[in-house]
Amino acid sequence: MRKERPSFEKFREYFFAVLEKEIPGHEIAGNTNWEELVNEEARKKILHSLKAALEGEYNVELVITPDLYNANCSLEGLVSRLHHVFSTVYLMERINDKIRARQH
Repeated sequence: MRKERPSFEKFREYFFAVLEKEIPGHEIAGNTNWEELVNEEARKKILHSLKAALEGEYNVELVITPDLYNANCSLEGLVSRLHHVFSTVYLMERINDKIRARQH
């Protein structure tokens, strides 16, 4: 049985925990612009750290498209987009789990 999908608030906590780990000592607010926060390489590292944490916890892939590395949006907007993508993949995996269970 797959672990229940994280709520938006829980997902947001994961994201901001990764931010704190990757850029310690930085005061970060939800309305901070993602593209202006750090350089592109650091943003890639942040997203891939989040991806690894979520996949380890929920066994569901967070699909990161290249446009997210340089998205011109607030952190809250980015979290919303990422949560939507994660939730969609999570739902697909749940459906696949049910199909696989019926086949065996």
